[in-house]
Amino acid sequence: MKKIALIFASSMLLTACSSTSEKTLLTSNSNVQTSVAKRVEYSSWLGRLCHSDCHLEVSVQDEVGLITGQVPSLEAYNALSELTANNPSVKKVFNQTTIGPPVSLSQQSYDSWLTSKVKNALLFTRGLESDPIKVVSQQDVVYLLGKVPASQQKLAIDAARRVGGVKKVVTLMDLPS
Repeated sequence: MKKIALIFASSMLLTACSSTSEKTLLTSNSNVQTSVAKRVEYSSWLGRLCHSDCHLEVSVQDEVGLITGQVPSLEAYNALSELTANNPSVKKVFNQTTIGPPVSLSQQSYDSWLTSKVKNALLFTRGLESDPIKVVSQQDVVYLLGKVPASQQKLAIDAARRVGGVKKVVTLMDLPS
């Protein structure tokens, strides 16, 4: 049986939003994320390539997709890239999976903890509006997604870099249109 771990946006975030536009945006991100994740999860082609050796996380923020985790081969990596490339609701997909065995449960837990630490650092950074920024961690690498002004991006990147345990910060943020 194939094991593909998928992390979805928490529905608790929807109740934390105060404005209708924020709720709509979060619902939209969540729906697109679920759509992409289901495409990956139910792909028999990818399942045959992965067997039980895949650990994947799908994240979507503001029409930008991020796939992190591990796949067993270059063939599985390429299949995943092809599978997620043609989603009309996602303008760009960054496949940041690595080829190798799935990370341990303790590493997955550490990454979740690291994500929480970075979110907390963003929340308490003076002058930073952290709501539009999505944080994902994988093997001590922190990914930042969202549509944020350049000055806000710099604050977010600096704050994430200062968190203990972060090896690298990858920014996939865009400027708002």
